[in-house]
Amino acid sequence: MKLKLETQFEYASGFNVDASFSVAGGETKLLVGPSGSGKSTVLLLTAGLLKPSAGEIAIGDRTLFSSKSNVDEKPWNRRIGMKFQRDTLFPHLTIQKNLLFGNKAAKQKTPWDFEAVVDAFKIGVLLDRFPSQLSGGQRDRVSLGRTLLSHPQALLLDEPLGSVEESLRNSIFDIVEQGVVQLEIPMLLVSHDESLLARSNGERLVMHNGTLAN
Repeated sequence: MKLKLETQFEYASGFNVDASFSVAGGETKLLVGPSGSGKSTVLLLTAGLLKPSAGEIAIGDRTLFSSKSNVDEKPWNRRIGMKFQRDTLFPHLTIQKNLLFGNKAAKQKTPWDFEAVVDAFKIGVLLDRFPSQLSGGQRDRVSLGRTLLSHPQALLLDEPLGSVEESLRNSIFDIVEQGVVQLEIPMLLVSHDESLLARSNGERLVMHNGTLAN
């Protein structure tokens, strides 16, 4: 299932973001570039958390946004999983309830089953705790796990493992990539972590001043 994006967006400051690319099902693309170049904006536009000035966004044959056709699907209807730089855990819910919020039962066993995610992310001992009782790295792991457990049709990751212990990063990223390939969903990864980027064979899309470099 291919993710296709052709969008333009202008901030009130006058900064423009113009991005056009596609990510095939089962493929990972790496969105890289200096801070402030528009990488996170591209993710927010794709997820429906910012509205493009013009353009089109689609997953497979499903149009999520089209300025020409006046289509603008709500974020919760897009079936896109996004892990933000900062976690968005619900403070009043336990970790288990956070993980299961929005969980959609898969039709077949996948690398992103509840037990597999809890085990690979080493968060079993945290299930009865609340977010305020977790470290930054633990919160990152839970947030990413919750994103996977929603079984999205596309995956957007913005510095997903920034606070996670280095000893766990590789195993966690492996289960993410396994699911992307097995479920044939597109993944767009934003990160400044060169060791994480090097683990992926994905094409690098370089952003500079709001546009993709040729």
